[in-house]
Amino acid sequence: MSVSPVPPASFDPVDDRNGVPGDAGAVGDLARRYANTAAEIESQAAHLRTLTSQARSSWKSEAGDNFVSVAGDLSERIVKAQGRYEAAARALNQYADGLADVQTDAYDAVRRAQAAEDEQRALRNSDPTPAGAGATPEQVAAAGEARRLHDNAVQAAGDRLSTATSDYREAVEEYHRIARDAAGILRNGRDDDVADGWWDRNAGWISKVLDVLSAIALVLTIAAVIIAVVATGGTLLAALVPLLLAGSTLLTGVSLLGHTALWATDNGSLSDVLWDLAGVLTLGLGKGVTAGARGLLSVASRTGGRVAGARAGRAAFSAAGRSSLLYDVGRFVPFARPVMSLSPGLRASFGAADSAAATASAGVATAAATAASSGLTRGLAMADLPTAQALSAINHVRQTVGNSAQLSVLTGLAGAMVVGGTTVPGVVTNGKSALDIHTNFFAEPAQEARDQAARADIVDQWSMPLSPHR
Repeated sequence: MSVSPVPPASFDPVDDRNGVPGDAGAVGDLARRYANTAAEIESQAAHLRTLTSQARSSWKSEAGDNFVSVAGDLSERIVKAQGRYEAAARALNQYADGLADVQTDAYDAVRRAQAAEDEQRALRNSDPTPAGAGATPEQVAAAGEARRLHDNAVQAAGDRLSTATSDYREAVEEYHRIARDAAGILRNGRDDDVADGWWDRNAGWISKVLDVLSAIALVLTIAAVIIAVVATGGTLLAALVPLLLAGSTLLTGVSLLGHTALWATDNGSLSDVLWDLAGVLTLGLGKGVTAGARGLLSVASRTGGRVAGARAGRAAFSAAGRSSLLYDVGRFVPFARPVMSLSPGLRASFGAADSAAATASAGVATAAATAASSGLTRGLAMADLPTAQALSAINHVRQTVGNSAQLSVLTGLAGAMVVGGTTVPGVVTNGKSALDIHTNFFAEPAQEARDQAARADIVDQWSMPLSPHR
């Protein structure tokens, strides 16, 4: 057991106070109490684990399941507290041992400094007598030697005082070092998740607020889809759609940030984060899906124009009583058209075919530009009007041109992109939000009531009687 040495009555001349205060014996006693508490916690945790194991195998009921959950959680938490007490005992033991050693060195240095100062003072008060005017050479030499020895003694006392002062300061520095080391052990011992942080204390109401934000975002999305389906372009209702979707995206983004923070602090689930992320990406994918749909519309318009123009050209040749094969030969075989155009009749037929092809291609371009979105396409696009308009235009091009394998592929690709990139994720995310609303506002309160009853059942079945049975 470490015991602090008796301090000097005064710390002059090295300090105006005790630079290494403390009672090593009291610190050691406190360390033993912390160690005993840690051992008791370990014993109780083992007892709880035994009860939990017995309840899991023999108490088959909802109350038993609740007891297993509560007791198991309590066991884990008090084991973490045990770590705190063990860290405190270790830090205090280490500090007590170091404190006693440091105090021993410091107090010894103070006493050596005081002795050196006393000796120095005494020497200065007893200067040797100098040789007189009529002193002999031997007397002068003796007086000089006495002065030299006296001065050397004063210097030696001064050196001892300086050394003792330096030793004392080193002891004070060591005192602060062992205090910092002990504080570090205590800080590390606190990193055990036993104490509730800000997120732990406020997770309940934050989760409820995020649920409300998710519910509002869902309502805004549904309203935007309904308005987009029933409204026509250019109306005031149609102008509300992007505003509603922007508000829904903003609220979902806030919910994503909140659920991410809750999950990072072990107060939420990763599934909430992923669902919010899906919601943000679903609405955010509108730009990407819109760009893809518009790109496919451009390809479909050019492809449809070529197909319609080729059909119109061949029809013009047929109307002139010529084989449509001649028109295809003029289109695809190099130098064939200039050669065939040497014939005035064929030159006129090519001119009529070119005019018909240009008119047909222009008609396809007009059909693509003037196509309006329908309720179906607006619903599939989850109220994204540009995407819905592009999807409707691609279908309109296909209807205008007629049967075409290329246009069929482009139409199917556009539909799959919109449905896969917007419709399905949007429906799934909104369905999850609706299910969460039901769970948070209806199912969870009912479950809480059942849990309260189960906890009361635990108390009834496991509490000791207040008075002995007779």
